[in-house]
Amino acid sequence: MDYPVFVKGDVEFQLDDYSLQFKNRNLSVFGVSSLPWPPLSPERHFGCSVVARIRVMTPEGFEFKSNAYIVREQTATSQQMGLKFIMDEKNRDKFTEIIRAQGFYPTEYMRKYPRIPSSSRIQTFPLRIIGAHVKPLMDSEQTPIIFEVYNISLGGVLIATENPLALTIEPNTRINIFLEPRGDFSIPITVEGMVCRASDDINLENGNLIRSFGIRFTKVSSENRVIFLELLKDILNRIKTEMET
Repeated sequence: MDYPVFVKGDVEFQLDDYSLQFKNRNLSVFGVSSLPWPPLSPERHFGCSVVARIRVMTPEGFEFKSNAYIVREQTATSQQMGLKFIMDEKNRDKFTEIIRAQGFYPTEYMRKYPRIPSSSRIQTFPLRIIGAHVKPLMDSEQTPIIFEVYNISLGGVLIATENPLALTIEPNTRINIFLEPRGDFSIPITVEGMVCRASDDINLENGNLIRSFGIRFTKVSSENRVIFLELLKDILNRIKTEMET
């Protein structure tokens, strides 16, 4: 079952001398994505704070203001803007109730393999991975980067880091991924993946840039695939057990 995460709504805000309006967008309690950049700039306006007016398209209607800031998204063919909401508790609770009652999970977000959210409570869930560019054999210098795992599936993984070296990784970049599970599952797994999407956010506690990547696995040996399947099975069994207790 896919739980609702979006409702339709309008967003508007002012920045510099511009007044921007975005109609009929998919809104979540976290924000809105896939907005066109013009007339703003991904270089100049990334991270800028704004006050967003949000109108939720429901029969009873719900309109409020929220602090927000601008984030950026990138694929191999496009650059888009996102807006992260910083709602107060009252508006967040109300918005969450509306989504639960009238929200939806759009079909364009469906994936072939469901992704399992990261959880430190799951003993064997890999919370971090090591990644490095796939480079020609004659180039032995590969600087590894430690990433936090946001979610994982049979087909890919969503990862993030505050390491500035990650800015050299862009969509269509191939990276080697070394995944080492925790707890009782101690067999390491190595795969090759392709960056499908890169997103830039800000850590509001320290001001660091957070770069996240949606990775699609492109090369997995038969041995590593068997081990990976066993890991996912173990994680799902532990989640099932946790839900039943």
